[in-house]
Amino acid sequence: MQFILSIIAGVVSGFISGWLMMHYSEYRSLRDEVLEYIRSIDYMAEGSVVVFTYPSGAKPLILLSSALRWKGHNGISNTINKIDKCLKKYEMPSSADYKEIDGFMQKSQENIRVARPNFSGLFFGRNISFKKFSK
Repeated sequence: MQFILSIIAGVVSGFISGWLMMHYSEYRSLRDEVLEYIRSIDYMAEGSVVVFTYPSGAKPLILLSSALRWKGHNGISNTINKIDKCLKKYEMPSSADYKEIDGFMQKSQENIRVARPNFSGLFFGRNISFKKFSK
C-alpha cells in the first residue's frame, strides 16, 4: 500500500513541478523578449533632438505587456507600460539630453531583469482574483 501511495505522490509532485516550470519558462521567454526589444532600440542625438529607431518585425512593448498581464504577472507588466510611456515622452521634442535617455534605457533593462514572476501567474497560468472565491 505504501508503494502505491509513493507512486501517486511522485506523479502528483512531478505534475506540479512540470506545471510550474512550464509557466516559468513562458514568463522568462516573454521577459527576455522585452529585454531584447529594449536593447535593440537605437537612439542617437541629431542636433538638439534624440532620434529613436525601433526594431522592425518585433512585437510592440504593449503586446508583450498584455501577454504578461494575461499570464498573471502584473508587476512586470506595469513596469513595461511605464517604460513604454517614458519612451513615447522622449520621442517628443523635449529638453532631455542623450545621457538622460541612456541612463533611462540602462535603468529600464535593470528593472526588467530584476522583476520577479507572480506566484499565482506561475501556479494558475493566468490572472486569478481570489476575491471572487472569498464571497
